[in-house]
Amino acid sequence: MIKSLEYKGKNIDAAIEKALNELKMDRDDISVEVLERQKSGFLGIGAVDARIRVTFDDGLPEPKEEKPAEAPKKVAKPIFNVSQEKLDKIAAEAPKARPAAKPETAAKKTSVPEPRLYMKIPADKSAKPAEAAKKAPAERAPRAERAPREKKPAEPFVKLPVSDEAPIPFIIGLLDRMGIEANAEIRERREGAVEVSLSGPNMGKLIGRHGETMDAIQYISSLAYNRSSEGHTRVIIDTENYREKREQTLTRLARRMAENALRQNRPVTLEPMSPTERRLIHTALQSNDKVTTYSTGVDPMRRVVISPKDCTEAPVSAPSGRRSRGRRGGRGHHRSGNRQNRPANTAPETQAQDAE
Repeated sequence: MIKSLEYKGKNIDAAIEKALNELKMDRDDISVEVLERQKSGFLGIGAVDARIRVTFDDGLPEPKEEKPAEAPKKVAKPIFNVSQEKLDKIAAEAPKARPAAKPETAAKKTSVPEPRLYMKIPADKSAKPAEAAKKAPAERAPRAERAPREKKPAEPFVKLPVSDEAPIPFIIGLLDRMGIEANAEIRERREGAVEVSLSGPNMGKLIGRHGETMDAIQYISSLAYNRSSEGHTRVIIDTENYREKREQTLTRLARRMAENALRQNRPVTLEPMSPTERRLIHTALQSNDKVTTYSTGVDPMRRVVISPKDCTEAPVSAPSGRRSRGRRGGRGHHRSGNRQNRPANTAPETQAQDAE
Protein backbone atom coordinates (compact mmCIF):
# COMPACT_ATOMS: atom_id res chain seq x y z
CA MET A 1 0.00 0.00 0.00
CA ILE A 2 1.40 3.45 -0.94
CA LYS A 3 2.00 5.74 2.05
CA SER A 4 3.28 9.30 2.39
CA LEU A 5 5.01 10.87 5.41
CA GLU A 6 6.58 14.28 6.02
CA TYR A 7 9.98 14.86 7.62
CA LYS A 8 12.01 17.92 8.64
CA GLY A 9 15.74 18.52 8.87
CA LYS A 10 18.39 21.20 8.79
CA ASN A 11 18.71 20.56 5.08
CA ILE A 12 17.30 18.19 2.47
CA ASP A 13 20.05 15.59 3.00
CA ALA A 14 19.42 15.54 6.76
CA ALA A 15 15.68 15.12 6.25
CA ILE A 16 16.23 12.25 3.79
CA GLU A 17 18.66 10.55 6.18
CA LYS A 18 16.15 10.92 9.02
CA ALA A 19 13.42 9.32 6.88
CA LEU A 20 15.65 6.40 5.85
CA ASN A 21 16.64 5.70 9.47
CA GLU A 22 13.03 5.69 10.68
CA LEU A 23 11.65 3.67 7.77
CA LYS A 24 14.71 1.37 7.57
CA MET A 25 14.72 1.53 3.78
CA ASP A 26 17.25 2.21 1.05
CA ARG A 27 17.36 5.49 -0.76
CA ASP A 28 16.14 3.88 -3.95
CA ASP A 29 12.99 2.53 -2.25
CA ILE A 30 11.46 5.93 -1.47
CA SER A 31 10.27 8.88 -3.55
CA VAL A 32 11.22 12.33 -2.21
CA GLU A 33 9.22 15.49 -2.84
CA VAL A 34 10.68 18.76 -1.55
CA LEU A 35 7.90 20.79 0.10
CA GLU A 36 10.04 23.59 1.58
CA ARG A 37 13.76 24.29 1.36
CA GLN A 38 15.87 25.38 4.31
CA LYS A 39 16.40 29.09 5.06
CA SER A 40 19.33 30.28 7.12
CA GLY A 41 17.77 33.60 8.10
CA PHE A 42 19.73 36.55 9.46
CA LEU A 43 22.07 35.65 12.33
CA GLY A 44 19.97 32.58 13.01
CA ILE A 45 16.73 34.63 13.27
CA GLY A 46 13.95 33.38 11.04
CA ALA A 47 15.73 30.13 10.15
CA VAL A 48 13.43 27.50 8.64
CA ASP A 49 14.18 23.77 8.39
CA ALA A 50 13.79 21.88 5.15
CA ARG A 51 10.55 19.90 4.84
CA ILE A 52 10.06 16.90 2.51
CA ARG A 53 7.34 14.37 1.74
CA VAL A 54 8.45 10.73 1.44
CA THR A 55 6.30 8.29 -0.56
CA PHE A 56 6.93 4.55 -0.20
CA ASP A 57 5.27 1.15 -0.49
CA ASP A 58 4.94 -0.68 2.84
CA GLY A 59 4.23 -4.00 1.09
CA LEU A 60 0.77 -4.47 2.65
CA PRO A 61 -2.28 -5.06 0.44
CA GLU A 62 -4.70 -2.21 0.05
CA PRO A 63 -7.92 -2.58 2.09
CA LYS A 64 -10.91 -3.65 0.09
CA GLU A 65 -13.84 -1.28 0.01
CA GLU A 66 -16.89 -2.79 1.64
CA LYS A 67 -20.08 -2.15 -0.24
CA PRO A 68 -22.86 -0.72 1.92
CA ALA A 69 -25.69 -3.12 2.58
CA GLU A 70 -28.66 -2.50 0.37
CA ALA A 71 -31.75 -1.29 2.17
CA PRO A 72 -34.80 -3.53 1.82
CA LYS A 73 -37.12 -2.42 -0.92
CA LYS A 74 -40.40 -1.04 0.23
CA VAL A 75 -43.54 -2.37 -1.42
CA ALA A 76 -45.92 0.37 -2.39
CA LYS A 77 -49.30 -0.04 -0.84
CA PRO A 78 -52.41 0.68 -2.91
CA ILE A 79 -53.91 4.04 -2.24
CA PHE A 80 -57.52 2.93 -2.79
CA ASN A 81 -59.26 -0.29 -1.87
CA VAL A 82 -61.00 -1.73 -4.95
CA SER A 83 -63.29 -4.73 -4.74
CA GLN A 84 -62.75 -7.81 -6.91
CA GLU A 85 -66.15 -7.36 -8.64
CA LYS A 86 -65.15 -3.90 -9.86
CA LEU A 87 -61.83 -5.20 -11.19
CA ASP A 88 -63.63 -7.95 -13.14
CA LYS A 89 -65.98 -5.38 -14.62
CA ILE A 90 -63.09 -3.15 -15.75
CA ALA A 91 -61.35 -6.12 -17.38
CA ALA A 92 -64.52 -7.09 -19.28
CA GLU A 93 -65.02 -3.55 -20.63
CA ALA A 94 -61.35 -3.25 -21.80
CA PRO A 95 -60.86 -3.36 -25.64
CA LYS A 96 -59.84 -6.74 -26.96
CA ALA A 97 -56.30 -7.21 -28.36
CA ARG A 98 -55.88 -7.31 -32.11
CA PRO A 99 -55.54 -10.80 -33.64
CA ALA A 100 -52.03 -11.89 -34.62
CA ALA A 101 -51.03 -11.53 -38.27
CA LYS A 102 -51.63 -14.55 -40.43
CA PRO A 103 -48.56 -16.51 -41.55
CA GLU A 104 -49.38 -15.78 -45.21
CA THR A 105 -49.12 -12.02 -44.74
CA ALA A 106 -45.90 -12.45 -42.76
CA ALA A 107 -44.48 -14.59 -45.55
CA LYS A 108 -45.43 -11.93 -48.12
CA LYS A 109 -43.61 -9.24 -46.16
CA THR A 110 -40.43 -11.28 -45.82
CA SER A 111 -40.46 -12.46 -49.43
CA VAL A 112 -39.48 -8.99 -50.72
CA PRO A 113 -35.89 -9.30 -52.10
CA GLU A 114 -33.31 -6.95 -50.61
CA PRO A 115 -31.41 -4.63 -53.00
CA ARG A 116 -28.03 -6.06 -54.06
CA LEU A 117 -24.96 -3.90 -53.76
CA TYR A 118 -22.76 -6.13 -55.89
CA MET A 119 -23.11 -8.72 -58.61
CA LYS A 120 -21.72 -12.24 -58.55
CA ILE A 121 -19.55 -13.20 -61.50
CA PRO A 122 -20.14 -16.83 -62.46
CA ALA A 123 -17.07 -19.02 -62.43
CA ASP A 124 -15.79 -20.52 -65.66
CA LYS A 125 -16.66 -24.19 -65.17
CA SER A 126 -15.44 -25.20 -68.59
CA ALA A 127 -11.76 -24.89 -67.61
CA LYS A 128 -10.41 -27.88 -65.80
CA PRO A 129 -8.28 -27.49 -62.64
CA ALA A 130 -5.25 -29.02 -64.35
CA GLU A 131 -5.42 -26.51 -67.23
CA ALA A 132 -5.80 -23.61 -64.79
CA ALA A 133 -2.74 -24.77 -62.89
CA LYS A 134 -0.75 -24.85 -66.13
CA LYS A 135 -1.81 -21.33 -67.09
CA ALA A 136 -0.83 -19.81 -63.73
CA PRO A 137 2.96 -20.18 -64.14
CA ALA A 138 2.78 -18.74 -67.65
CA GLU A 139 1.26 -15.50 -66.28
CA ARG A 140 4.01 -15.16 -63.64
CA ALA A 141 6.78 -15.86 -66.09
CA PRO A 142 7.95 -12.19 -66.52
CA ARG A 143 8.54 -11.84 -62.78
CA ALA A 144 10.49 -15.09 -62.69
CA GLU A 145 12.82 -13.76 -65.39
CA ARG A 146 14.13 -11.10 -63.05
CA ALA A 147 17.55 -11.68 -61.55
CA PRO A 148 17.32 -12.92 -57.96
CA ARG A 149 18.69 -10.71 -55.23
CA GLU A 150 22.02 -11.63 -53.79
CA LYS A 151 21.62 -12.81 -50.20
CA LYS A 152 24.47 -12.65 -47.77
CA PRO A 153 25.37 -16.04 -46.40
CA ALA A 154 24.09 -16.35 -42.85
CA GLU A 155 26.55 -17.24 -40.16
CA PRO A 156 26.22 -20.88 -39.16
CA PHE A 157 24.50 -21.31 -35.81
CA VAL A 158 24.86 -24.61 -34.03
CA LYS A 159 22.15 -25.19 -31.45
CA LEU A 160 23.56 -27.07 -28.49
CA PRO A 161 21.49 -29.57 -26.49
CA VAL A 162 19.57 -28.09 -23.57
CA SER A 163 21.22 -28.67 -20.21
CA ASP A 164 19.28 -30.12 -17.28
CA GLU A 165 20.59 -27.47 -14.88
CA ALA A 166 17.97 -25.02 -13.64
CA PRO A 167 16.96 -22.43 -14.81
CA ILE A 168 18.29 -23.15 -18.34
CA PRO A 169 15.33 -25.33 -19.58
CA PHE A 170 12.82 -22.60 -18.69
CA ILE A 171 14.88 -19.83 -20.38
CA ILE A 172 15.41 -21.85 -23.58
CA GLY A 173 11.70 -22.72 -23.73
CA LEU A 174 10.76 -19.05 -23.28
CA LEU A 175 13.15 -17.93 -26.03
CA ASP A 176 11.81 -20.63 -28.41
CA ARG A 177 8.28 -19.25 -27.99
CA MET A 178 9.63 -15.77 -28.72
CA GLY A 179 11.27 -17.04 -31.91
CA ILE A 180 14.83 -16.40 -30.70
CA GLU A 181 17.53 -19.03 -31.28
CA ALA A 182 20.09 -19.02 -28.49
CA ASN A 183 22.32 -21.23 -26.40
CA ALA A 184 22.45 -20.86 -22.62
CA GLU A 185 25.11 -21.82 -20.15
CA ILE A 186 25.64 -21.09 -16.47
CA ARG A 187 28.60 -18.76 -16.08
CA GLU A 188 28.75 -18.63 -12.28
CA ARG A 189 26.83 -19.82 -9.24
CA ARG A 190 27.18 -17.97 -5.97
CA GLU A 191 25.14 -17.50 -2.84
CA GLY A 192 21.83 -15.90 -3.75
CA ALA A 193 22.50 -15.53 -7.52
CA VAL A 194 22.94 -17.55 -10.72
CA GLU A 195 24.53 -15.93 -13.79
CA VAL A 196 23.35 -17.28 -17.16
CA SER A 197 25.14 -16.35 -20.41
CA LEU A 198 23.21 -16.43 -23.71
CA SER A 199 24.72 -16.59 -27.22
CA GLY A 200 23.12 -16.63 -30.65
CA PRO A 201 22.87 -14.95 -34.06
CA ASN A 202 20.32 -12.22 -33.21
CA MET A 203 20.96 -10.99 -29.68
CA GLY A 204 19.86 -7.42 -30.42
CA LYS A 205 16.24 -8.58 -30.38
CA LEU A 206 16.85 -10.21 -27.01
CA ILE A 207 18.46 -7.11 -25.44
CA GLY A 208 15.84 -4.55 -26.49
CA ARG A 209 15.98 -0.80 -25.77
CA HIS A 210 18.46 -0.17 -22.92
CA GLY A 211 18.14 -3.87 -22.00
CA GLU A 212 14.39 -3.69 -21.21
CA THR A 213 13.56 -6.99 -22.97
CA MET A 214 16.43 -8.82 -21.28
CA ASP A 215 15.42 -7.40 -17.88
CA ALA A 216 11.85 -8.66 -18.40
CA ILE A 217 13.10 -12.17 -19.30
CA GLN A 218 15.39 -12.08 -16.25
CA TYR A 219 12.48 -11.14 -13.97
CA ILE A 220 10.21 -13.91 -15.31
CA SER A 221 13.03 -16.47 -15.02
CA SER A 222 13.65 -15.50 -11.39
CA LEU A 223 9.97 -15.98 -10.56
CA ALA A 224 9.90 -19.41 -12.23
CA TYR A 225 13.17 -20.50 -10.58
CA ASN A 226 12.05 -19.51 -7.06
CA ARG A 227 8.55 -20.96 -7.37
CA SER A 228 9.43 -24.30 -5.77
CA SER A 229 12.28 -23.17 -3.47
CA GLU A 230 11.97 -21.69 0.00
CA GLY A 231 14.77 -19.12 -0.33
CA HIS A 232 15.21 -16.45 -3.01
CA THR A 233 17.86 -16.80 -5.71
CA ARG A 234 18.36 -14.04 -8.26
CA VAL A 235 18.76 -15.10 -11.90
CA ILE A 236 21.09 -12.75 -13.83
CA ILE A 237 20.94 -12.99 -17.64
CA ASP A 238 23.67 -11.49 -19.84
CA THR A 239 24.63 -11.70 -23.50
CA GLU A 240 27.64 -10.36 -25.42
CA ASN A 241 28.92 -8.80 -22.16
CA TYR A 242 26.10 -6.22 -22.30
CA ARG A 243 25.82 -5.73 -18.52
CA GLU A 244 29.45 -4.64 -18.13
CA LYS A 245 29.26 -2.29 -21.14
CA ARG A 246 26.05 -0.73 -19.82
CA GLU A 247 27.59 -0.28 -16.36
CA GLN A 248 30.58 1.56 -17.85
CA THR A 249 28.26 3.80 -19.88
CA LEU A 250 26.15 4.70 -16.83
CA THR A 251 29.26 5.36 -14.72
CA ARG A 252 30.56 7.84 -17.29
CA LEU A 253 27.10 9.44 -17.50
CA ALA A 254 26.89 9.83 -13.71
CA ARG A 255 30.29 11.53 -13.47
CA ARG A 256 29.54 13.86 -16.38
CA MET A 257 26.17 14.89 -14.93
CA ALA A 258 27.78 15.44 -11.51
CA GLU A 259 30.22 17.87 -13.13
CA ASN A 260 27.30 19.68 -14.79
CA ALA A 261 25.46 19.93 -11.47
CA LEU A 262 28.53 21.39 -9.73
CA ARG A 263 29.20 23.79 -12.60
CA GLN A 264 25.60 25.08 -12.65
CA ASN A 265 25.23 24.79 -8.85
CA ARG A 266 21.78 23.22 -9.17
CA PRO A 267 20.36 19.66 -9.20
CA VAL A 268 20.21 17.69 -12.46
CA THR A 269 17.46 15.10 -13.14
CA LEU A 270 18.31 12.10 -15.32
CA GLU A 271 15.98 10.16 -17.62
CA PRO A 272 13.75 7.37 -16.20
CA MET A 273 15.71 4.20 -15.43
CA SER A 274 15.13 0.71 -14.06
CA PRO A 275 15.96 -0.05 -10.39
CA THR A 276 19.21 -1.79 -11.42
CA GLU A 277 20.43 1.19 -13.45
CA ARG A 278 19.45 3.68 -10.72
CA ARG A 279 21.46 1.61 -8.24
CA LEU A 280 24.50 1.87 -10.54
CA ILE A 281 24.17 5.69 -10.63
CA HIS A 282 24.03 5.84 -6.80
CA THR A 283 27.07 3.54 -6.52
CA ALA A 284 29.12 5.51 -9.08
CA LEU A 285 28.72 8.78 -7.11
CA GLN A 286 28.85 7.29 -3.61
CA SER A 287 32.50 8.34 -3.14
CA ASN A 288 31.90 11.90 -4.39
CA ASP A 289 31.68 14.16 -1.33
CA LYS A 290 30.51 17.19 -3.31
CA VAL A 291 27.20 15.80 -4.60
CA THR A 292 24.32 13.72 -3.29
CA THR A 293 21.89 11.48 -5.19
CA TYR A 294 18.29 10.50 -4.55
CA SER A 295 15.38 9.07 -6.55
CA THR A 296 12.06 10.73 -7.27
CA GLY A 297 8.85 9.70 -9.01
CA VAL A 298 7.05 6.38 -9.37
CA ASP A 299 8.01 3.45 -11.60
CA PRO A 300 8.30 3.23 -14.56
CA MET A 301 9.01 7.03 -14.63
CA ARG A 302 11.25 7.00 -11.54
CA ARG A 303 14.38 9.17 -12.00
CA VAL A 304 17.69 9.87 -10.27
CA VAL A 305 18.47 13.44 -9.14
CA ILE A 306 22.13 14.51 -8.78
CA SER A 307 22.39 17.57 -6.55
CA PRO A 308 25.28 19.55 -5.06
CA LYS A 309 25.32 19.36 -1.29
CA ASP A 310 23.48 22.17 0.55
CA CYS A 311 21.90 23.33 -2.72
CA THR A 312 18.55 25.14 -2.59
CA GLU A 313 17.92 25.48 -6.33
CA ALA A 314 15.18 23.58 -8.19
CA PRO A 315 16.34 20.58 -10.28
CA VAL A 316 16.67 20.79 -14.06
CA SER A 317 16.59 18.06 -16.71
CA ALA A 318 19.88 16.63 -17.96
CA PRO A 319 21.03 17.98 -21.35
CA SER A 320 20.43 15.61 -24.24
CA GLY A 321 23.82 16.33 -25.82
CA ARG A 322 22.39 17.34 -29.21
CA ARG A 323 23.30 20.67 -30.74
CA SER A 324 20.40 22.82 -31.88
CA ARG A 325 20.82 23.91 -35.47
CA GLY A 326 19.82 27.44 -36.31
CA ARG A 327 17.72 28.47 -39.28
CA ARG A 328 19.68 28.78 -42.46
CA GLY A 329 19.16 31.52 -44.98
CA GLY A 330 16.89 34.50 -44.68
CA ARG A 331 17.58 38.11 -43.85
CA GLY A 332 20.51 38.77 -41.56
CA HIS A 333 22.19 35.41 -42.27
CA HIS A 334 25.99 35.58 -42.53
CA ARG A 335 28.29 32.84 -43.65
CA SER A 336 31.28 32.22 -41.44
CA GLY A 337 33.63 32.04 -44.43
CA ASN A 338 32.63 35.44 -45.89
CA ARG A 339 34.55 38.12 -44.04
CA GLN A 340 32.71 40.95 -45.78
CA ASN A 341 29.41 40.00 -44.11
CA ARG A 342 30.87 39.79 -40.57
CA PRO A 343 30.33 42.69 -38.17
CA ALA A 344 33.50 44.64 -37.51
CA ASN A 345 33.10 44.68 -33.72
CA THR A 346 32.68 40.86 -33.30
CA ALA A 347 35.20 39.24 -30.97
CA PRO A 348 37.32 36.33 -32.33
CA GLU A 349 35.82 33.89 -29.83
CA THR A 350 32.28 34.80 -30.85
CA GLN A 351 33.20 34.38 -34.50
CA ALA A 352 34.64 30.95 -33.81
CA GLN A 353 31.42 29.93 -32.05
CA ASP A 354 29.32 31.20 -34.95
CA ALA A 355 31.50 29.23 -37.35
CA GLU A 356 30.88 26.06 -35.40
